[in-house]
Amino acid sequence: MNETSTSDLGFVFNEIIQKVQFPIIYSDSEKNPNYYKNLVEGLSEIELKNIIQSMDDLNEPIPITYTLQGEKILLGFLHYGESSIIMSLKWLPLIELLILLLFIILFTISFNSVNKIEKSNIWNGMAKETAHQLGTPISALMGWVQRMKK
Repeated sequence: MNETSTSDLGFVFNEIIQKVQFPIIYSDSEKNPNYYKNLVEGLSEIELKNIIQSMDDLNEPIPITYTLQGEKILLGFLHYGESSIIMSLKWLPLIELLILLLFIILFTISFNSVNKIEKSNIWNGMAKETAHQLGTPISALMGWVQRMKK
């Protein structure tokens, strides 16, 4: 490697890889994991290979190549996953649907309650009116009965 390519790799490492906020794994050309970032510490090689496989299912790995005398040499692969923010954002539509469902349920319950109260008030009013309509002839008859007794 010449000095320019070394400085380019240093730039990539210092300015890109060190600053990422999502999980990444650097593997060699045979996809054996070498370095990783933003993952749980102390993972075994088998666990890392499983994570690499799941990352590759989500995103195509980025090949790290180096050109030497016109020939491209594959140094390894950069595997990357989704950040925790993106994983959280995947739940957002479900949370919104649950909140919407909650509002619909509350609206239905309150609408049914208002209907029951209206029906109850209608029945109360009808009962009072019926009592008033029955009370007038009955009181008149009672008055006639008392008058006849005298």
